[in-house]
Amino acid sequence: MNMYGYVKLDPISGTDPLGLVTWKGMYGLISVGKAVDGSFISVGGVVGHAVLGTECINGKKGVVNILFYGVDAEAGKGLLGPITLETSTLECEAPMDYTDFDGDFRLISVGTIFASYTKLTLGGASCSATGWQISTDLLVFSSAFGRSVVLGGAMEDCCG
Repeated sequence: MNMYGYVKLDPISGTDPLGLVTWKGMYGLISVGKAVDGSFISVGGVVGHAVLGTECINGKKGVVNILFYGVDAEAGKGLLGPITLETSTLECEAPMDYTDFDGDFRLISVGTIFASYTKLTLGGASCSATGWQISTDLLVFSSAFGRSVVLGGAMEDCCG
């Protein structure tokens, strides 16, 4: 896998031609569903919140506060039945414009109590939450779609 292909193998002096930057932070969500005929499959709703920021790039730093919500389907077993509580770190690739997080919400995830692999789309941003998490899932596969809404954000001056 070529990790520096987007800068033509020159990570020191190269720039991302798409103008994407890395936004890092935390997210949390709650998913509540109804089991389908007593099975391990449930359908319901999900709501979550994320707070992200960028490093100082060209004298500017971005911060954003995001709400996301939608419908979800899960297959698996959780400690609280068809209720999932989850929090983890989040890393997104998006332009240096916090309004880009406004738009569609998509989630696909496989998780356990302590670890998960989650991919999210928040507006125009592509996000990953991998590794350690805190969750009520014993083993659950999830998929969700809905809306991502920017609650607030700013581009701040910084040194660097």
